[in-house]
Amino acid sequence: MQFSALRYFLETARLGSIRQAAERLYVAPSAVSRQIALLEQRYGMPLFERHAAGMRLTLAGEVFARQAHATVRDFERLHSEIDDLQQLRRGTVRIISVEATVNSVVYRTMTEFARAFPGITYEVQVTGGIRAIAALANEECDIAISFEPPPHRDVEEVQSLRDPIVAIMHPAHPLAARPRLSLRELTAHPVALLDDSHATRTLLDRALALEGLTLQTLLTVNTIALATTFARSGQALTFVPGLVVRADVKAGLLKTVPIDYPTLAATRFVLCRHKSRPPTLPAQAFLIALRRQFAALDIEIHSKRRNKRR
Repeated sequence: MQFSALRYFLETARLGSIRQAAERLYVAPSAVSRQIALLEQRYGMPLFERHAAGMRLTLAGEVFARQAHATVRDFERLHSEIDDLQQLRRGTVRIISVEATVNSVVYRTMTEFARAFPGITYEVQVTGGIRAIAALANEECDIAISFEPPPHRDVEEVQSLRDPIVAIMHPAHPLAARPRLSLRELTAHPVALLDDSHATRTLLDRALALEGLTLQTLLTVNTIALATTFARSGQALTFVPGLVVRADVKAGLLKTVPIDYPTLAATRFVLCRHKSRPPTLPAQAFLIALRRQFAALDIEIHSKRRNKRR
């Protein structure tokens, strides 16, 4: 079987169209159609259902697609390891991360890694923590960074960074001088909340429900950046892990106050890899660099917290 046939098949399955797959792969539609027909002839059953709206995988096609994805990844891994065995000259590292760590941990690691390995390129996607774990399990990325991720049988945690969910506010906010805050105290002030695609919101909602409390929600949004902008303006409190706003706190633009609730005080960012599929050589090296960043940042954050309590 030709490797190109697998690429044509997978791209058609992803886009649901032979024409669009051909355009994406810079080949003639007839070439894509011919390779799919040869695959169906070889395996003796249709892999696609043909509709006016496009192509859809049959049950046999879905089974074939799972194996085809694994085979393509194996070929990519083999090519990378043979080509770069002596030194990391080129390759691509695919990362899917929650928003909170992109501008800090991921960016810092990429900057340092690029000095040693300038030929490496990166594909970075920002998404929710649950989606990041699912993408890693499906081998859509090499590395995932999630916040309080659910367990998954195909995903292995390799490093974690302890970072509690805290109340974020303008330094002049009435609550900014408090050493700690209860959930009940937070209900008296307008808040900007992340939506339920964020683990932060899920954990906060669960804590509020258990205590029978309701917040005064001024804004619900799916991006941390807008929620923290509202906090900087003084219009609302918000709730995110402290790592997200370290730069703004240091600049005096925001204040963080711990929340006196066990599940919100024990949250973690988690660095993950696929449990059974080893990453490519560039991804493996980048994973090691990320682990160092996680460990160093964990020590830095918690040494500062210990010093503040003294």
